[in-house]
Amino acid sequence: MLLAFKGYLTNKALVREKYVPFYFKWVSSCYAFFDKENSHILS
Repeated sequence: MLLAFKGYLTNKALVREKYVPFYFKWVSSCYAFFDKENSHILS
């Protein structure tokens, strides 16, 4: 799921390429905080 998010950020050019790792890390940390698996959709 997170790799799909990373691809979405890269392909849709919503953020600059150099900022993609920041967003990826932020979302990964969010999943860790809520103790959820990456395959679970947070809403």
